[in-house]
Amino acid sequence: MPPDTLKYDIEGYYLELQKEGQNLGFPNWDAHHNPFPGLRPFRSIEALLFFGRRKQVDELADRLLRSHFLGVLGSSGGGKSSLVRAGLIPALHGGLGQARASNWKIVICKPGITPLQNLAASLAAANLGSADEARLVPEIDRVLDVLKSTSFGLLDVEAGAEPGCKTLVVIDQFEELFRFQKGPNHETEYFVDLLLTAAREPDSPVYIVITMRSEFLGDCVRYRGLPELINEGQYLVPCLSGENIRQAITGPAIVVGATVAPTLVNRLVRELGNSQDQLPLLQHALMRTYRHWYALDPRPEHIGHADYEAVCGKWNPDEEAMDVHLEYALSNHANECYESLPEALQPVAELIFKRLVERDGRLPAPLRELYGIAQMAKASPEDVKRVIDQFRQADTSFLMPPPEVPLRPDTILDISHESLIRNWDLLKKWTEEEARNARLYRRLNEAREEKGLLEGARLENLIEWKSKGFNAFWAARYHAAAGGHRDGAQEEALFQENMDYLEFCIAEEERRKKAKEQEEEKRKKAKEQEEENKRAEESRQKVQRLKLKYRTNLAVLGLVAALVAGGFGWFAWQKKSEVEVQNVEIQRKNVEIHQQKQVVENALNQFLQEKRANEKLQAVKLISNAEVYIKAEQFALALSAYQEALELNPEDKTLEERIAFCRKNLSGAVPPK
Repeated sequence: MPPDTLKYDIEGYYLELQKEGQNLGFPNWDAHHNPFPGLRPFRSIEALLFFGRRKQVDELADRLLRSHFLGVLGSSGGGKSSLVRAGLIPALHGGLGQARASNWKIVICKPGITPLQNLAASLAAANLGSADEARLVPEIDRVLDVLKSTSFGLLDVEAGAEPGCKTLVVIDQFEELFRFQKGPNHETEYFVDLLLTAAREPDSPVYIVITMRSEFLGDCVRYRGLPELINEGQYLVPCLSGENIRQAITGPAIVVGATVAPTLVNRLVRELGNSQDQLPLLQHALMRTYRHWYALDPRPEHIGHADYEAVCGKWNPDEEAMDVHLEYALSNHANECYESLPEALQPVAELIFKRLVERDGRLPAPLRELYGIAQMAKASPEDVKRVIDQFRQADTSFLMPPPEVPLRPDTILDISHESLIRNWDLLKKWTEEEARNARLYRRLNEAREEKGLLEGARLENLIEWKSKGFNAFWAARYHAAAGGHRDGAQEEALFQENMDYLEFCIAEEERRKKAKEQEEEKRKKAKEQEEENKRAEESRQKVQRLKLKYRTNLAVLGLVAALVAGGFGWFAWQKKSEVEVQNVEIQRKNVEIHQQKQVVENALNQFLQEKRANEKLQAVKLISNAEVYIKAEQFALALSAYQEALELNPEDKTLEERIAFCRKNLSGAVPPK
């Protein structure tokens, strides 16, 4: 079977106990090994470094052996996985009580998107003690067939075990059943039924442990029988006391031959407080602090405040001083990883983290999907792997699976812990940006389904969104949220349909803007013409007033002349001269009025010519648009365009034939989307 056809990657450390069998061996740790794991859980092989939970480990083991089922519940970052892997499992293999000394086979899996298949893969790996695909794939197929045959499938798989052998099935992050599934389905219900059936058998060699975030406890009512079983075997992981925290700080250091300054221990206990991310923040800060101390030359006798402040400091520009706080170690480290990438790969890191995170927490994705999303940054698969490897180094652990697991197209990538989402400032910013982009795309999808045109601010926001170059791989997660899973071709088709609709809305907005501009131009010219007519009318009225004044003066002169004709001849002669002057002025005014009238007529003729030319040009554009609509079989839009073109250019008789053609095709057609 080719490597990319294996649907589940068995994490390398899942196989440690299977390889060791009963003889769980622990290495001799030295100072070269960093005793603090950071964000990732403690591994079973690191049991000697796991401090502060001794009493809780004993309680877990006793309860499990009595009831065959144990639900380990707690908040995110409460240490559930570490408690089971580095506490319970080693205790079962080599606990002080004789009842715990048994031949245990350990099976650890996460439900993921395909819980039944993942369980089969983990059982097969535990049976073989190997992750070699040539041997593993046939065994997975065999185990999967047995699991699917009956609700006793898990017991049947283990029926051939050696006498006295017990099987511990650990379902880590059980809440994935609720996070990755919109509701119960046949596979998840059957998966839970397999676990419940095995746990209810009193003489069964199978023991079930689930780890789950406590906020998902209410979701367990989806599955019949699960709440009752959890009620019987529930263990709520308590917070560490101050003394437990001191042990968790000093114990691992002592194992590798180092010591932490007592004053630093006191400082860490005080700063830790009741933070939601209490343990992951502490472990990551300790991991970074130890790394800084170990790299010094010469190395101080104790791990001290200077080492802690070097990794937990953040410059405060307001106070012009360094702020030191536990949570800054994580954000500083993540920023270092990001900034050490080549500039061309930083956008790839941003795309990867945006895909793996949502506001409610982590959102794992297969590597092949990240390959597709990274095409937005013109990144190759090798570029994507390089970025992922940068963030999953052994001393980093921001991404999972760990570095010893090879990356294949179907490998599931995940954020190692929610505390990274809550404490990395840059990631919080990216998460907000992604949420905004998602809202815009969902609005686009909804508008297309409702067949309503986008306009105004909504369209402007989507035009800006479109410029970022999103693709179908990016959109797939929001398609699934809107209407269920689709294959790659369907995702591409739906994304293209949405983008085509957006282009159509943009074109319509441009058409409306152009029509509005033309209308504004018409109103402007009409206003100019109105003002020109007003000026001409004012000139005409002025001439009329002059003529009236002339006639009045002439009548007055005639009357005066009649009264004083005999004695005032010289005065009449003088008035006659004034009248002649007025006549010359009137003639001059008439010439001016004629010239103004000619200017108005010329402007009006030019306007009519330009209007006719614009109407013909508009008609040509409408005909061109109609032909595009016909090619897309959108005959209603084509008919509307042809009719508008005919109104603008009634001389074009071919338009009547085109209108008839569209009406004929519309007789049985479905209105366009």
